[in-house]
Amino acid sequence: MASVAAGGFGEEVSIRGLLQPPRFGILLPALLFASLHAFQYSWDGLISVFLAGGIVFAYIRQYTNTTTSAITHTVYDLVLFSMMLVGISI
Repeated sequence: MASVAAGGFGEEVSIRGLLQPPRFGILLPALLFASLHAFQYSWDGLISVFLAGGIVFAYIRQYTNTTTSAITHTVYDLVLFSMMLVGISI
């Protein structure tokens, strides 16, 4: 579980904290975020990662701060992982 939480936090700090506005806007970091997951998902999964993970977390970061997007991403990952553990798939 710790690695799941650390992954979301690390992605947010590196993608949102370093690359997002004012440096590269929202779209380029969102594409980079999706590309980091290219070996995990097929093309339709990458679209979901781009929209949910890339765009949604980017707007959370833009309108709040990096800490909030990191916490949100971590909780999101923990909920999905917990659902997988009990056999719930989306």
